[in-house]
Amino acid sequence: MHFTSFCRLLGLVLCSNALIVYVALDSLRLAVVTTLACSLLLQA
Repeated sequence: MHFTSFCRLLGLVLCSNALIVYVALDSLRLAVVTTLACSLLLQA
């Protein structure tokens, strides 16, 4: 019983951690693309 709840908690932590990393990388990529687009527009 205790081991099962521990496994569930561990799985939940890993899933939320992966989700946070995914969202952070996605927003980082969006920021890079926006910065590149702005610099290209300013050069044109």
